[in-house]
Amino acid sequence: MLHAPPSWRRRLALALLIAVTAVALTISSLGTARRAAAAGLRRLPTGPRLSAPATTKPQPLRPLPAGRQMLRHVGGTIHLYPPVPGSFATEKGAPLVVMLHGMCSDPLPTCDYWNPAGRNGTFLVCPTGNSQCHGRPNWRGTSEQKASFLDGVLDAVARRYGQHLAAPGRGILMGFSRGAFVARDVAYARPGHYRGLILIGAALIPDAKRLAASGIAAVVLAAGDYDGARPMMERAAAQLNAAGLPARYLSTGKIWHQLPDDLEPIVAEAIAWIGTH
Repeated sequence: MLHAPPSWRRRLALALLIAVTAVALTISSLGTARRAAAAGLRRLPTGPRLSAPATTKPQPLRPLPAGRQMLRHVGGTIHLYPPVPGSFATEKGAPLVVMLHGMCSDPLPTCDYWNPAGRNGTFLVCPTGNSQCHGRPNWRGTSEQKASFLDGVLDAVARRYGQHLAAPGRGILMGFSRGAFVARDVAYARPGHYRGLILIGAALIPDAKRLAASGIAAVVLAAGDYDGARPMMERAAAQLNAAGLPARYLSTGKIWHQLPDDLEPIVAEAIAWIGTH
């Protein structure tokens, strides 16, 4: 039997001791790591629970005021009458009835006395014109200039009451005397903005093709029995009908070139009739 020298025996014993120690440390480290991992798993935060994306709630409708409102915009004043409460479907909004005053006239007396007819499910909008005539509102300029001016009027209304307004294309544009000519020109210049026209006391015959191309579905023409514009307006209604555009003539009574005291039921009838087309 071979015997290692004493020095080699010491070296061998030391090597064995180192190997055994290394194995023990490795086993201890593995156990510690497993325990730490298990503890870490137990302490691991779950984080926020996943859920369906939050939907943006619609803004609540601001209540409409009950009476006439006055808005300012670049170039003039707007007298605005909100719809009668409960007279329109809030989810669809209320269309506009835009009334354009005559030459050298104030829109307030033009609209105020018959305003309930323009508020039955609709906003009644009565702006001042884009010019002055002896210190009173008037209309002037090209069709585009007048249409651009009314664009500003509608923008001002939308900024204040946009939540309550119907989509464009459902409104009615009406005018008296010079305002009726302006209404016709604006209807030509702004396709898709309005669906009906009410023209009062103006000797004009609108172009049926141009109105139809602009989305006008029906036209009401009206005048006093003694108004010089009456014969032409009666002919205009007949020609529009012959061209396939529904039109109707209404008498405003035995008066001259003026608005009648009983305009409210006449306007109500005109708006209701346009609504059937």
